[in-house]
Amino acid sequence: MNTHKIYIKKILLIFLTFWILPFLSILLIFITKRICSIPIQHMNYSITVSFYDILLRNISIYFIIITLGFLNKFFPYIIYYYNSIMFTGISIMFMDNFGIKSYLCRVLPHGIIEILGFSIAVYIGINIKHNKNKKIFFLLCGGALLIFCAALIEIALIHDFS
Repeated sequence: MNTHKIYIKKILLIFLTFWILPFLSILLIFITKRICSIPIQHMNYSITVSFYDILLRNISIYFIIITLGFLNKFFPYIIYYYNSIMFTGISIMFMDNFGIKSYLCRVLPHGIIEILGFSIAVYIGINIKHNKNKKIFFLLCGGALLIFCAALIEIALIHDFS
């Protein structure tokens, strides 16, 4: 039981570190009341992305993170934190154009679940060479299930707000 607590703590630590850059950037914007002034097109067009497109993209990233762990344990972190940087930029532009309320309704519901799934992938990726037991399989399935659920929520939100 003790090993379960250890890997859960490590996964949560990975998960929380993802949110440092977005949180600090958004906090800085609100404190300084600076606006990004990076316009994006408002959603006047129908979105043609499908559930399968979203799922395929996210599950591909999920398995790339894990697979890169075979090569070097730092590669999963690189992909993960690159996603954090991209998420931060997209979040800032989204809030600048649509507001914080819209951001909280459209992005965070699936984003939190998706990032938790990617956090599990990072944990697996950095430990895959050393652990070849049932725990990894359980985590692999659990993380993939989170990615699947996040894709369902994301497609529902896209169609609700488009």
